[in-house]
Amino acid sequence: MPMKSLNFIKIDQSFEQSRVKLWNVIKDDIEPILDSFYETISKNKVYSKLIDGQEERLKKAQKSHWQKVFEEGFTPDFFERTARIGRAHVKIGLPPAPYIESYSIIKNKLISIIVKKNAKRFQDKTDELINFLQTLDTIITVDMAISVNCYDEHLIETEKNFKQNVVQTFTNRISSSVESVASASEEFNSSLISILSLTESSNNLLQQTNTRTREAAETIENLNSHIDQIHDFITIIENLASQTNLLALNASIEAARAGEAGRGFAVVADEVKKLSTNTENAANSISAKINEILSSTSSAVQKVLSSNENTNNLTESFEQMSNALNQQQDAFQEINISINSISDNVQEFSDEILNK
Repeated sequence: MPMKSLNFIKIDQSFEQSRVKLWNVIKDDIEPILDSFYETISKNKVYSKLIDGQEERLKKAQKSHWQKVFEEGFTPDFFERTARIGRAHVKIGLPPAPYIESYSIIKNKLISIIVKKNAKRFQDKTDELINFLQTLDTIITVDMAISVNCYDEHLIETEKNFKQNVVQTFTNRISSSVESVASASEEFNSSLISILSLTESSNNLLQQTNTRTREAAETIENLNSHIDQIHDFITIIENLASQTNLLALNASIEAARAGEAGRGFAVVADEVKKLSTNTENAANSISAKINEILSSTSSAVQKVLSSNENTNNLTESFEQMSNALNQQQDAFQEINISINSISDNVQEFSDEILNK
């Protein structure tokens, strides 16, 4: 921060009196000293470019400044004016080393003038000479300290701006990366949700298919049960046909014994035998067809049961996939939390650096 007062140098009445007297001693020589000073600067190619064409204005400003310092002392206006001069030198790019050298040049010339012009006066007044030189040194040193402080302020401000630029660049890059990762994570999470939804829908369809397959298997089992009952009925018919055939055979034997009287009965017995034979043949044919149906339905049942088992396995796989996707979704939610945490930490880190 700018210097607005003195911390260690004590200004007393003796200093104030010496300050006014000192100006009366050097005021006629300050302009020639400044002429010599700017002539020296003009011989330096680097620094002469910084003040090119401004020598007269600068000499006039310097003379006015030193006159006010010696006449008015360390007033608030002095601190502000000196700081303004220091900032102007910083702005034009004058390094602090030659700036401090310029103070040394002016101080040495002023010391020579003070001693030479007042040699007789100070012969028996060494204390007064010391007081004059201390006053001059104090004024020059304080003026120089204020100006050098402007360089410190500039360095601090430059460092602060550099930190801000570095931190801002770092923060922008991290934020951009975090946003990219977060965006990709959100997209992947959305894809997971879509896949999870499709998986759940497929799982539901499989469960419905499984239910219907199981119902179909039960229906076929019921059909097998009914066919078994039909098969029992056919067995009964076959038994009846066999018994009828036996009765017809007995009737034929009895008709043969009766001779001419049993001829009509023999015809009936023959028809009964034909009916029995036809019934037996039909029963055998139906039985064969039923056996074929039983074989086909049995094969169908096995296929349905096998399909049902595959459906169960597929359903279980979908459930495992659904669980895995849910875990993935939970993991990506944790990643999003971590990403937000990184973003917050980067901001805290940036604030901490900028506040140092």
